[in-house]
Amino acid sequence: LAATLCAFGWAPSLGGGELPGRILLSDRDSMTVVDLDDYATPGVIRERYDGPGARPRGPTNGCRVIGAYGSTFLGPDRLRGDVVKIEVDAAVLNHFVIELDIVEDESVTLSFVIYESITDELEGEYDQWFLDEQLVVGRRRDLYSSAEVDMTMRTDRYYVVACAWGDHDITFGHDGLLMPYLFELGTVEARVVIDNPLPLNEDPFFDFDNGFLALGAYSMELCMEPFTGACCSEDDLGNDLCQETSRDDCQFDPDAFFAGEFTDCQSIDCPLPIGACCLPKEQQCVDDTTEFDCTVEGHDYQDDGSLCSDELCVIPTGSCCLGEMCEDLSEADCAAEVGEYGGDGTSCEPNTCVPLGACCLTDACSDVIEEECDGDFAGDGTQCITDPCSLGACCLGTLCLDNFNQQGCEGFGGVYLGNRSMCELESCECAEDADCPEGETCNPETAQCEGSICEGDANGDGVIDPLDSGFVLARFGCEVGTGDPGCDTADQNGDGDVDPLDVGFVLARFGPC
Repeated sequence: LAATLCAFGWAPSLGGGELPGRILLSDRDSMTVVDLDDYATPGVIRERYDGPGARPRGPTNGCRVIGAYGSTFLGPDRLRGDVVKIEVDAAVLNHFVIELDIVEDESVTLSFVIYESITDELEGEYDQWFLDEQLVVGRRRDLYSSAEVDMTMRTDRYYVVACAWGDHDITFGHDGLLMPYLFELGTVEARVVIDNPLPLNEDPFFDFDNGFLALGAYSMELCMEPFTGACCSEDDLGNDLCQETSRDDCQFDPDAFFAGEFTDCQSIDCPLPIGACCLPKEQQCVDDTTEFDCTVEGHDYQDDGSLCSDELCVIPTGSCCLGEMCEDLSEADCAAEVGEYGGDGTSCEPNTCVPLGACCLTDACSDVIEEECDGDFAGDGTQCITDPCSLGACCLGTLCLDNFNQQGCEGFGGVYLGNRSMCELESCECAEDADCPEGETCNPETAQCEGSICEGDANGDGVIDPLDSGFVLARFGCEVGTGDPGCDTADQNGDGDVDPLDVGFVLARFGPC
C-alpha cells in the first residue's frame, strides 16, 4: 500500500471549528516533481518529551517517538499527520506532541485532531475521535502539545493523529522512514496530507532514475498513561515483595527494582538479579543495576553478578576531527576538544577529516579530496554511489531545474543540457520558435535561440542581401575566436579571418534563404 493517503470531506479551509466529523481515506497515486531543495534533511532523535508544558527529558513510561526531530518539509499544506495502529492492549493515550516551526510571535490556531477508523481496514471512513483547538504564539522549531485525551486506543482500529492549522506557512518535522514503520507501541501505516495542491511521490525510497524523493513519517510523540510491570522490593522484615505498578511508582522506593513494562509477578522471581552497567558516553560504570534499568537508558548491561571492578567497561574510541586534523579519542575527550566524533570503532587511518567528494572522469568516478581530482570535482560531501556525474540541468519549457539525470529529464519531455551542467540565467532560453527574437529559431536539442543557418545570411534575417555584406565589411580585420560573436559570424567562409573572401562568399549567395 502506498505510504501517503488522501483525505476527502474537508471544509474549504481548516481550523476554526470546521473539521468535519467524518473523513474518507483513500490511496493517492498521482505525483509530480518539486525542487530537491524543498525536501527534508535527515533528522535527529531529540530527548523525549513527557507531559503538557514539560520540556524534553529522558525516556519514560509515557511518550513514544515517531519519526525524528530536526528535519523539515516546508509546504502549503493545512494538515499533516500519521496513520497509526496500536498493537499493545489497554493503551490509554494521555496526549500527543508534534514538532512545528512557526514564525516567531505569530498567532496561530492549531487544531489537534484524531480520527478513528470505523472498521479494521486502513482505507475507508474515519470518525472524529478527539479535537482540541488552541490559539498559540509562534515559536521557532518547538514542541506543541494537545490537551489531555484520556482515551483507550483499540488494537483493531487505525487512528489518524494529526494537526491542522489555518492559512499559515508552517514547517512540520518529518523523517524519511519506510512504511509501515515500527515504533514502540505498534506501526505507522501511512502519512496523511490534506488540502495540499502538490501531489507527492508514493514510493518510499529515493528513485535515482526518475529524480523522486519520498517523504516519511511526520515527527510526533504519542504520550500514553504509564504501563505497569513487576516491581520487586522488601517488606519491613526483609521479605521479598512483588507488586505490579508503573515504573515511576516503583522507583519512588529507592530500594525497589522495576522488571519492565508488561511484566507480571507470576513470571518474575524477586529479588531481581543485578550487575554492572556501562555508560560509554559518560565513561562510567555503575554497580548494582538491573538489566532493565541499565538498558532502558540505552546503556550496556554486563551480565548478572558482574562488578565494575572486573574492568568490564572498556571506553571505546574513534576518530575525532579537529578541523582537518584527526586524532583517535574517546567521545568525551573529543567533545572536550570541541571536535567532531566519527563514532565508536572508527579510525584516523585513513584521515576522514579531509572532506572527500566525487571526482568525475570521462568514463569513471572516484571519491577523493579535491586536490587529487584530475577531472570535474562534484563538491565536498558528494559520493560516486549517488552518481552525481550523471546529473545535470534540465529544461522544462523555459524553466531550468538542476540535479536531473538524462532519463528523468527526457521522461518529462525536457531537454537535458548534459552531465555536470548547472542552471544559469539563460540556460533554458526557449521551448519553441515563438520564444525567440524575430529571425531566430529554437534549437530543440539545446533550448537556445539561434540565428538562421542559411550560408551567407550573416545578420540572420532570413535574406541574403547588402545588409549581410555590410555586416561583414564592418568587421574587417577583427580577431576571430576571441569571444566577439559578431566577429565569429562575419567569418562566413570559416578560414579564421574576416576579409574580402568573406564578402565574396556572401555576394555569391544573394537572395532568399
